[in-house]
Amino acid sequence: RNFTEGLVLLWEHFEMHEDVLRFWIDKAKEGGDSPAGADASKRVIHHLKLYGPKHKLLYPLVLRFITSNEVLLTRHTEDLKEILEEIEREKIMPPLAVIQVLSRNGVTSVGLVKEWLLSRVRESRDEIQMVSTLFRTLNFCRNAVLTNSHFRIANSSTHTARRLRRSSNRSRSSRTQITLAY
Repeated sequence: RNFTEGLVLLWEHFEMHEDVLRFWIDKAKEGGDSPAGADASKRVIHHLKLYGPKHKLLYPLVLRFITSNEVLLTRHTEDLKEILEEIEREKIMPPLAVIQVLSRNGVTSVGLVKEWLLSRVRESRDEIQMVSTLFRTLNFCRNAVLTNSHFRIANSSTHTARRLRRSSNRSRSSRTQITLAY
């Protein structure tokens, strides 16, 4: 007897989503090129689509799985593109970690992920440009504040000196008035 469906339902009931995926991953590896292997790998993708939106850490697991051999990669080329898009959109893994997974066994070609790589390079370039512009703006503002504060300090010193002269002139004239009053 085959209790596979019952086990999967039990794991799903207890929200053991990673266990469900790992079960189907193992079945796909056992099946290899056979129809059973193909069915199992399709179930991995099906369950990722089912659980992935709430459990983002399942994406790296499936990414490693479908790039583990050429048969799986050929079978799931379009799924790979969708997984990469989701990983990027949800910021599940940094681009360098994705590249490490993709290059770990030489199965994934650059041509297959070329668009994904190019978009990451463009985004990085745009981000560098934005940060550079931000630094230039901050430096401009800092220089303007420093220049303006030097001007204020100089004007403040001159203004203070004038006030002191006026008050000392007032105190002399008030002494003169006091002397005249006696």
